[in-house]
Amino acid sequence: MHLDEEQIQRLLHRELPARAGSSAREHVAGCIECRRRLSEAEQEEAEVHGLLHAVDVPPPRIRAEAVALRAELDIVAARTRGSAWLRRAAGVLLA
Repeated sequence: MHLDEEQIQRLLHRELPARAGSSAREHVAGCIECRRRLSEAEQEEAEVHGLLHAVDVPPPRIRAEAVALRAELDIVAARTRGSAWLRRAAGVLLA
């Protein structure tokens, strides 16, 4: 009888009670199939940890001055767009 997926994961994370863990390790020592599945689970877990580490980076540092400058530029751009619209509207009214 082979270990099921839950037993493999619990063995990998050392979550089995002492007696069950000992029995599972003995089984894995003599069972090529379960040893292969345990090895695959270890590799998958290492890959997942690697991927999580790759995406777990701190956010870029943003200076308050840069945010304020960007806000000022946005305001100036909005005013410019607004005044152009007003000029066009005034031209239509005059025409």
